[in-house]
Amino acid sequence: MKGQVQTQVFFYILGLIIMSLILIIGYRGIKSIGSQAEQAKVISFEKDMYNAIKAMKGDVGSTRTEVFYPPAGIEYICFYGPTASSPPIDSYYLPPMVKSTIQSGAKDNMFVMKRVTVDASGNINGGTIEHQTNVGEIIVNDITKVCHKVAGGQVNIKLEGKGNKVMIQDPVS
Repeated sequence: MKGQVQTQVFFYILGLIIMSLILIIGYRGIKSIGSQAEQAKVISFEKDMYNAIKAMKGDVGSTRTEVFYPPAGIEYICFYGPTASSPPIDSYYLPPMVKSTIQSGAKDNMFVMKRVTVDASGNINGGTIEHQTNVGEIIVNDITKVCHKVAGGQVNIKLEGKGNKVMIQDPVS
């Protein structure tokens, strides 16, 4: 009888260990799937932006306001598109972390930002670059409006075909 109780206790402990392992492995799997889904949303957003710019590139003189849907939690999308006659980067109303990234030699021209802080003048003075990429040949129309606020999970951006480049504009201007 005593041996039978010890065997039962052993099987209960073994069962608890197995259940714990299943829960831990399952949690990691679900967490991994969530991370992959978020990464897929980022890639989809970047691809949508790239394709819209590519489509407008050869459409000289035409303008179109596009609606893009960045991943959840994104607050601003910033662009940097200099030309030969552009002012120096310090003249652009870019967040400090974007300027330093560009000055370090990055070839990216779209910066997706989270946890943004804005000063009383409306300038972004802090935040995190969540993603950055090169979306093709772009020009920024107004160096004071290079960052576009995401509202309601979407951002509206006006694109104008310029032949070999696309001008990024604020849809209100």
